[in-house]
Amino acid sequence: MTRPDPRLVGLARISGALRAAKLLRLAEANARLRRVEQELAALDAPEMAAAAPGDIAALAVTGAARARWCAARRAALIAAQDRARAARDAALAEARGAVGRDAAVARLCERDGFRHPGGPDR
Repeated sequence: MTRPDPRLVGLARISGALRAAKLLRLAEANARLRRVEQELAALDAPEMAAAAPGDIAALAVTGAARARWCAARRAALIAAQDRARAARDAALAEARGAVGRDAAVARLCERDGFRHPGGPDR
């Protein structure tokens, strides 16, 4: 049995590491987007609770200020959500490319007669 080409072995290791790094970046981008979406949903929750009957005097005093603060915070969160979606989309495109390259290298490894160092769960 012949030894595999060391350049191909190195390429397989690099492509596997790059694939793992890009998938990790995608997971982080998804988590960041979920956090922003949860914060945006949590911002709406107190407004729903305020709609229930409560202390009318306190609501009259704090209502306008709270509404202005909520509007400003909502605008900031929507902008953050847009940035997080853009980052997630970029990470997804990079991950697709890395997974595709890794699959191509895996096919080269199979053709050369050795198993991709990334293992079966690549």
